[in-house]
Amino acid sequence: MSVPNPEAEALSLHEKAENYLDQGKLEKAIAFYQKAIQLNPDFSWSHHKLGDAFSQLERWEDARSAYQKAIALNSDFFWSYNNLGNTLIKQGHWSAAIQVYQQAISIEPHFPWCYYNLGNAYSYIGEWEKSIDAYLTACQLDENLPDIDEKLGNALAGYCQGYLDNVIENLTILPSFQNITIYQKLADNLARKDYWLGAIILYQKVLAIDPENQDILPKLNQTWERQRELEHQVNIQNQIVKQHPDSYDVYYSLGNALFQVGKWHQAIEAYLRSMELKPNLPPWLYKDLWILLKAEGRLGEVVDLYKKAIVKNPKSYELYINLGEVFAQQGNLEAAINCNCQATNIKFNQELINPGVPPKFMIIGTQKGGTTSLYYYLEKHPQTALSVIKEIEFWSRKFDRGLDWYLSHFCTMPKANRVMTGEATPSYLDCQPVAERLFNFYPDIRLIVLLRNPIDRAISHYYHWVNIGWESRDLSTAIASEINRFKQGNRQIWDCPHSYLARGIYVEFLKHWLSIFPKANFLILKSEDLYNSPAATLTRVQKFLGLTDYSLKTYPKYNSRFYPDVTELWRYKLAKFYEPYNQELEDLLEVKFGWDSG
Repeated sequence: MSVPNPEAEALSLHEKAENYLDQGKLEKAIAFYQKAIQLNPDFSWSHHKLGDAFSQLERWEDARSAYQKAIALNSDFFWSYNNLGNTLIKQGHWSAAIQVYQQAISIEPHFPWCYYNLGNAYSYIGEWEKSIDAYLTACQLDENLPDIDEKLGNALAGYCQGYLDNVIENLTILPSFQNITIYQKLADNLARKDYWLGAIILYQKVLAIDPENQDILPKLNQTWERQRELEHQVNIQNQIVKQHPDSYDVYYSLGNALFQVGKWHQAIEAYLRSMELKPNLPPWLYKDLWILLKAEGRLGEVVDLYKKAIVKNPKSYELYINLGEVFAQQGNLEAAINCNCQATNIKFNQELINPGVPPKFMIIGTQKGGTTSLYYYLEKHPQTALSVIKEIEFWSRKFDRGLDWYLSHFCTMPKANRVMTGEATPSYLDCQPVAERLFNFYPDIRLIVLLRNPIDRAISHYYHWVNIGWESRDLSTAIASEINRFKQGNRQIWDCPHSYLARGIYVEFLKHWLSIFPKANFLILKSEDLYNSPAATLTRVQKFLGLTDYSLKTYPKYNSRFYPDVTELWRYKLAKFYEPYNQELEDLLEVKFGWDSG
C-alpha cells in the first residue's frame, strides 16, 4: 500500500523518533528513524540522528554507517563529520578519525568540539604537539569544555616526557595566539589539580607574552616548588625501590610519582615491573598505563607478561581475567572470551565452552556504599553462582564488547541447587545509558541499590583515591573545587567517576532508572543498615531475590578502611550541599534516610 505523501509521513515519523530520543527510549527512536528513512531515504538529518541513537547504545558499526550515509547526502554538514570521528575513535581507528575531524574543521573552523575531539584523537596515538595545539584552539573557542584542562595537562606532560627545561626554553609547541587570559586560567586550573608540569609551561607562556605581569611570578614560583617536591618524591621512591626491589607496591607508587612529573616512559617501566611482581592485581589499578601502552603499541608486552604468569600459576582465574582484559583492549574479543571462559572454569570447577547463563539480579550502586560486602555475602549462598569477578562494567563502559563477552563471566550452573546468577557493578547507577540497555535485554532483572550517606560516601571515595595514589590534594581543596564547580553552573553528574560529589546525588540517578524499570524491580537499602545489621539486611536481600534464608558465621566489612576525622565545618558544608538532593530523594522514594545532620 503506497503512502499518499511519503515525505510528510517520513517527517512525522522522524519527529516521533526525536521525542523518543529525547526521552532516552533509544530502541523506539531507532525504529522510527528507520521507518522514516524507508519513506524518505534522501533526508540526511534522519540518518544523522539515527547515528546519534546508535552511538548512545554503543552500536558503533551501525552508527558509523548512519553517519556516512548522512555525509553522502549532505557533505557540508560538519556535525556529521564530528560524530563520525567520535565513532571511529570508539572503534580504534585513530588516523581515520583525525582525517574526519579535519574535514569538519575545514567546513566549520569555529566549532570547539571538533578541535577538542581532534586533540583526543592525537593523544590516543601519542601525537602530543598536535594534541596540545588542538586543545588550546578549542579553549580559545570555549573555555568550558569538559575536563579540557586535564586533557591539556596530560598532553603537555606527554610532550615533555621529563625534559622540562628544554620545553621551557622553547615554547613554540604552543599556538601563536596571545590570549593571556586563557593561558592563565588554564594554568591556574592545572595547578589546582596537581598538573604542575603543564601549569609551569603555561605560566611561562604568560610571562613570555607579558614579562611585566606581577601576578604570575609568585604562582610560577609556587608551581616550581611543587614540581621540585614531586621530583623529590620520585627520588625517594627510587631509593625505596633499591631497598625493596621485589615489592610490587613500591614500583606501583614509583609509577604514580613518575606519571605526576611527566616522566611517562619511566612510569611505564615502573608500572610494568609492578605488574610483573603482582600480576593478579586488577587492571583498573593501572588507569594511567593503558592509554600510554596503546599510544606506544606496547599492549603485546602485557599479554606476554600475563601468559608467563599463567605458566607459573595455571589455576589462577584472576590471571586469565587480566589476560582477557588486555586482549579486549587490543580488539581481540574471541581471545578475551576464551580467557574469561577459562577463568570461569577454574573458579566454578566446570567446563564452560560457551558463555554462561544471564544474570537474574544486579547490585547497581553505589560506589563506596558496601556493594563489595554484599556481593561476597551473596556469593557464599548455596543457591547462587555470581559472576567470576565483581564489577564487570559491561553495561556502563564496555558495552561495545558484545553480549557473548559479558556472559563469559558467568557459569552455566551445573548443579540443580544453583538457581541464581548475578553481578555487582556500582558504576551502573550513575551511567546514564545503562538502564535502557539493560531493560532492552533483561526487563525482569532484579536491581539492588545501596545508598550511603553521601557525605560519608564522598569522604570515603576521596581517601580511597589517596590510598591508591590517584589523589594528592588535601580534602578541603578537593571538595571545595567541586562545590565551586557546581556553584558556577557546571552540574554534569552522569558518568563522573572522578567526582566525589556528583556520585552522591542519588535522586537524579534513581529518577532515570525508575522511568525505565518498574519500582517492583528494585530493592533500595541504606548502606548504614548493611553495616550495622548485616544479618537482617541480608535476609531482606535473600527474600527479595527468592532465595532461602541463609546465615553466615561472620559478616566482615570488605574494603573497609580507616580515614581521619573530618572537621565539623566540612561536614556542615557537605550537608548543606546535599540537603536539597536528599530531601528530593526522600520525597521520591517515600523513605526517611536520616542523613540531614551530616
